[in-house]
Amino acid sequence: MSVSSEDALDDGSSSQGKAFLWVTSEDPIDPQLQPGVHDAQIIQRYILAVLYYATNGEGWGFNGADYRNDRWLGIQNECDWYTVTCSNSMVMNLYFPNNNLSGTIPSELGSLTNLEYLNLGANAALSGTIPSELGSLANLADSAAQFHQNLAY
Repeated sequence: MSVSSEDALDDGSSSQGKAFLWVTSEDPIDPQLQPGVHDAQIIQRYILAVLYYATNGEGWGFNGADYRNDRWLGIQNECDWYTVTCSNSMVMNLYFPNNNLSGTIPSELGSLTNLEYLNLGANAALSGTIPSELGSLANLADSAAQFHQNLAY
């Protein structure tokens, strides 16, 4: 399964490169030392880290935003990161309305195959287009995806 291009992973200044570096050298969950950590979880953590870096995760929750970046990129299971909801250890919901996200929505979110609900509304600093890869998410209903009106479809 290819989630990101090799070029993007090699670019240390890209969101993908930063997320790859975090997963491979900074992530406190080490699959070799912790039983029960599988490839699917590592990929899921990588995708969420790409979202974090692509949308200025360090700035989430400031300037009156409703939510925060609590526990993101920490030792906790990603299902315990703020605004993430899982079922059977797989990400089902991402809820970020009015959370001060800025930047672009990464196409890697399209690899969260169990995603049913995505709310990125009221984040005026998001820009660009909604990735076409989100259209391949069979469990994501049109009514369950909310974006800020300044994004192009």
